[in-house]
Amino acid sequence: MYPLINPIFSQIAQGSLTIKEENDVHAFGSKGTGPEGGIIVRDPKLYRNILQYGSLGLGESYMDGLWDAERGDLVSVIGVLLMNHLSRAVPRSLRLAAKVLRLTPTGATDHDRSKRNIQSHYDIGNDFYALFLDKNMGYTCGYQLHPDDTTEQMQDQKHDRVCRKLGLKPGERIVDLGCGFGGMLRYAAKHYGIEGIGCTLSEGQAAWANQAIEADGLHDRIRVELKDYRDIEGTFDKVVSIGMAEHAWENGYEKLMEKIASLLPQGGIGLVHTIGSLEDPSDQTDPWISKYIFPGGRIPRLSELTGATNAANLTIAHIENLKPHYAETLRLWREKFHGNRERILALSPRYNERFLRMWDYYLQSCEAAFRYSSLELYQMLFCKGERWTLPMQLDFGESEKR
Repeated sequence: MYPLINPIFSQIAQGSLTIKEENDVHAFGSKGTGPEGGIIVRDPKLYRNILQYGSLGLGESYMDGLWDAERGDLVSVIGVLLMNHLSRAVPRSLRLAAKVLRLTPTGATDHDRSKRNIQSHYDIGNDFYALFLDKNMGYTCGYQLHPDDTTEQMQDQKHDRVCRKLGLKPGERIVDLGCGFGGMLRYAAKHYGIEGIGCTLSEGQAAWANQAIEADGLHDRIRVELKDYRDIEGTFDKVVSIGMAEHAWENGYEKLMEKIASLLPQGGIGLVHTIGSLEDPSDQTDPWISKYIFPGGRIPRLSELTGATNAANLTIAHIENLKPHYAETLRLWREKFHGNRERILALSPRYNERFLRMWDYYLQSCEAAFRYSSLELYQMLFCKGERWTLPMQLDFGESEKR
C-alpha cells in the first residue's frame, strides 16, 4: 500500500473497511460500528488515482477494473467512505481541478446546454432503462408502504401521495415540469381525472410517454411536449415538478420557482420533489457524478429552495423528507440491473463491460449516499400568495393500491 494512502484510511472511525492486496490485507475501523466493506485491489495504480483525483479517481478505477468490492457490495464500501468524509482527507490537486474544468461546456446558450446535459443521460436508450425500471419507467424516488413492495408499487404509491398532497380533482389542469417518461401525468389522469401537459428535454422520454398516453386512451386529455420548462406558458390549477430541480441550478432556483409561480393563479398549488443535500452550499458536486452521470447537475440545499420559494411569493405548506424511500428504490433498481446484466450486454455494443461497471457504481454509490450520508429527498408543497388555500388538516392518507 502506498505510504500516503494509509493515513487517509486510518481516519475511518465508523464502520470498517478491509483492503485486500495480492499478498497483504489491511483493516481499518471497527466492526459493529457501521457498514462493513471490503476492497479487492486488482492493480495498485488505484492508489495513485485516488491521490491524484479523489472520488473521480476511485470511480474511474472501478470502471477500469482496478478494484472490486467484496461480494459485489459497493454500497458498504462507499458507505464507509461517506460516513467518514474521506473525500475531505484527499488534497484537491491542480490536476483534478483542470480535469473538472474540462467538463464544463462553453460557447452554448443556457437552453442548448440544458438540452445537451439532459440528453447525455436520459437518451442513452429506452430499451436499457426498461431493463431496470418498472413498467411505467419511473426514474425517481418511489414511496414504500410495505417491505416487499415492487418498484411499480412504490412508484404508484409515490404518485398517489403527490396527487393527494396537491388535492387533485377531476377536470383540473396541471403541468408537470421535467416529467420524465410521463408516469405522474398518466397516473393523475387515470386515477384523478385531470387534464394537462408535461415537458422534458429528452427525446426518448417524450416519445415513450406519448406512446404510453396513446395506448392508455388518454391523448385527448394529456400530452408530453419536448420543451424546456422555461418555455411553458399558460395558467394551470396545479404545478408539479419531480426530479427536475437537480438540473435547474445553472439559472438559479429563484428562476425555477418564479416560473412555477407564473404558471399558477392566486391560490394555486404546487409541489416540488427533489434530491437535497445537507452539505455546505459551497461544496462542489462530486466530480465523478458530474463527468459520467449528470453533467451540469447540482443537488439543492433546503435553505436555497425555501428562500427561492418565499421570494416567488409562494407560501410553503408542508415539507417531507423521503430519504430512506430513495435508498430502497435504488436497491430495487440495482437488483433488477444486476439480474438483467446479460440482457443489457446483448442490447448493443455500446453497453459494454465498462458501461455496466459505471452504472453499477452509480446505482450503488447513490444508494450508499441515501443510507449513510447527507443526501435527502424533499417534497415541498406550497400555494401561490399569502392567503392559505390548503385544508386545515393536511391529510395525505396512505395509498393501499397493490
